[in-house]
Amino acid sequence: MFKRQFARREAQLRRLCEEQLRGIEISDPYAVDEICRQLAVKRGRPLHLHELPETGGANAPCGMVLSFDHGDYVFHVAATSERHRAQIVRHELAHLLLGHAGNNESVRQVSTGSPA
Repeated sequence: MFKRQFARREAQLRRLCEEQLRGIEISDPYAVDEICRQLAVKRGRPLHLHELPETGGANAPCGMVLSFDHGDYVFHVAATSERHRAQIVRHELAHLLLGHAGNNESVRQVSTGSPA
């Protein structure tokens, strides 16, 4: 029974991902810059990649995504291999595709000092 439920959930997730990727032509799934460009076009706003500031903590995040009406921002750790950086960025892009980025209201308040 567990295997059947897992298989059903996996199939649902696969359909959702395929639906979200529709219209994005990815010739090389490892070409992060191309994926970012295609996703920016699909979402109708720029997508910016930035390095995270070095926090030095063992529990510090290695990636983060913020989404605003004027653009999406993907952050990744600087001190890592290119392969790991690409994996972090692809992970954060999946959050954008699946609508996990939220509205970032608290970030807006911190950055401007007042509610948006």
